[in-house]
Amino acid sequence: MIGPRPGPSHAIGLLLAALVGWIGSAGAATGQDLPDLDDVLMAPGVCETGSFTWRVGVDCAVAIRPDADTELLEFALLTTTAGDERTATPCHVRPAGVPGLIDGPAVSCPDIGIDDVTSGRRSVGIVGPWRTGTTVFEIDVEDTSAPWWLPPSTSATFGDRAVRWVVDPDTDPIDGTWVQLVPTFDDAWASSVAASELPIETDADGISRMVFRPEVAPGSYRLWFCDGEDPDTCERRPGGWAVQVMTADLVELIPGHNVADAERINVVFFGSDLAPIEVAAGFESIERTARSLLGWTGPTDAFVNARGDVLDEAPIRWGPFATEPIASNRHRFNLWFVAEPLDHVDALFLDVTDPGIHEGFDLANVHAVLMRADDRFGQSDARFASFTEVTEFPSAASQIVFGNTRMVLDTNNLSAAIQVLTHEWGHALFGLRDEYTELSRPIATGAPNCAPDEPTAEAWWGDRVGDVDPFVDVVIEQVQSFGRDPEIEFGGSLADQVRVATTPGGCYGALDDRSAFRPNRGSAMRETNPVFGTINRERIEAVLDLFSGWAPYRGLSDVGDDCGHDGASTVCVLALAPFVDAPPQGFAIDDLPCEAPQRDGRRWTARCVLPGVATTVTLTDGLDRRDVALARTTPTTASATDLATTIDVEAANDVIDDVDDGVPVAPIVLVGAGGLAVIGLLVAVRRSRVAT
Repeated sequence: MIGPRPGPSHAIGLLLAALVGWIGSAGAATGQDLPDLDDVLMAPGVCETGSFTWRVGVDCAVAIRPDADTELLEFALLTTTAGDERTATPCHVRPAGVPGLIDGPAVSCPDIGIDDVTSGRRSVGIVGPWRTGTTVFEIDVEDTSAPWWLPPSTSATFGDRAVRWVVDPDTDPIDGTWVQLVPTFDDAWASSVAASELPIETDADGISRMVFRPEVAPGSYRLWFCDGEDPDTCERRPGGWAVQVMTADLVELIPGHNVADAERINVVFFGSDLAPIEVAAGFESIERTARSLLGWTGPTDAFVNARGDVLDEAPIRWGPFATEPIASNRHRFNLWFVAEPLDHVDALFLDVTDPGIHEGFDLANVHAVLMRADDRFGQSDARFASFTEVTEFPSAASQIVFGNTRMVLDTNNLSAAIQVLTHEWGHALFGLRDEYTELSRPIATGAPNCAPDEPTAEAWWGDRVGDVDPFVDVVIEQVQSFGRDPEIEFGGSLADQVRVATTPGGCYGALDDRSAFRPNRGSAMRETNPVFGTINRERIEAVLDLFSGWAPYRGLSDVGDDCGHDGASTVCVLALAPFVDAPPQGFAIDDLPCEAPQRDGRRWTARCVLPGVATTVTLTDGLDRRDVALARTTPTTASATDLATTIDVEAANDVIDDVDDGVPVAPIVLVGAGGLAVIGLLVAVRRSRVAT
């Protein structure tokens, strides 16, 4: 999230205005006035357990009155709150009820937890697009010291992979302690094991993890610690950790684009609590929501509100693949999504130093984008890439761990997040710093774009002063194609904003504060300016250059052939699958070497000539052989380019139909500029190594 930022009263005003607008649009969408929560829920609710403690939550539910409009309630955004302590726990309507707690229609609020865990009783309510209702849940907090086991507050496991949590390597498991994995809202234990029997693994960094391998079906569970002689009679300790077991089947987001084993950045989109977006704007799935953020077909001026209305003359927004240099390097990315909803986005929003950040992915260089709706209690943010805090830039892709991005989607303007994702990738993938002003945060400096003093700035970019990112010209043409004036759109000359200079202020500090220096007046890392700028662009290019985008040669199954003869000689033109390297040994037909393979853009091709006329030839790659029948007897006119065109069914750089239904886009060109839109927010949760 970037500035310019309004003051507190302005931010609250924006939030209230957005909320009033949401209520009006939601009511109009259903043709009804929204009732008070007091008239909808049958408080008090019930909870799975009576207390929670350090870093753990509690699952609760409350019945819906029989005469309430369940469909209207499903459209609303429901979140828990505990007085001034905002729990920000999403709640869900469950028409069939909650097993073991409520038989009829209910609202389920899983994993309620708050930061203050001093002993006492907490009153927890539910907030919707109404006023806050009366107390819905009463939860006891039990103050305990940190135990020998330190699970994350939430976790996600994939398929048959182990449930893991960090343990104190200096403390042995306690005899008489059982570990149980129990289906949510179910008292019957599904799988248990004695804690003393669980293996402990310690990695090279000295971080120990206890491993529990349950054989359970995909679903939502709670991991409990239980004291006693056996799991049937043992007494559970307060709390319990939310665990989601997922199949996590990866699906290609852009058909025909991915090359699974290529050296690429593997971006995986997850969705959580996206129902309000799907209901309001016609999004059918996590897949459609993820596609709307990419900028794959270029910049867009679409504004989609909570009713799905598309309004003209909204700000133009550039998603990451509408920006340069990302757009020109699409082949260095694989794009995936998981269709199964993620219960808790924080389960994967871990620091890059956490050993489990990418466990569960059979991919290298993973970056997860965690999407959720409702921006009232949070904002989009990202974990920095692993090289952000080090002075030596990585020399190989294998040295990088990417941070993950948490996208909070504004249901009053679903299009706003398009450019937000561009900005957050600046942090999570490329290690760029925020260049805006936010006086509530300490100044944060670091390479390449936030120098601590003027001499450092001179050393970092002094030789580039005056340079202008050439993407400026493209952006200006794009803005004009929308019928807009670039000077009005950007509040002056875009080139002047991004021209390299030693500019004091920013990096959270006030303008002209000489405690920090940035390389330009404005950029995608400062405001809604849609250009990264020369210095930031060079960092992005340096990271992308570590990824070839190509897969190693896998065999003759990757080779297409077109062979014929002209009465005197036999000619074969070979073309490899897109972004697959040629075999080191080259090709041969009937053991006669072909010409050396040539790379033409996104594929390798080779031409083979065999004296004499043949009806069948044997193609070899130094590893395998296959017989090829000549397709014709007339003189061949095939060329490498012709063949590449005829057998190319991969659509990596094509505009695909129906990519952005629900958020229409303007298909100008396949490039754009990166920036960030401003969303009015009330609360921002800050963590170490997190940037917004």
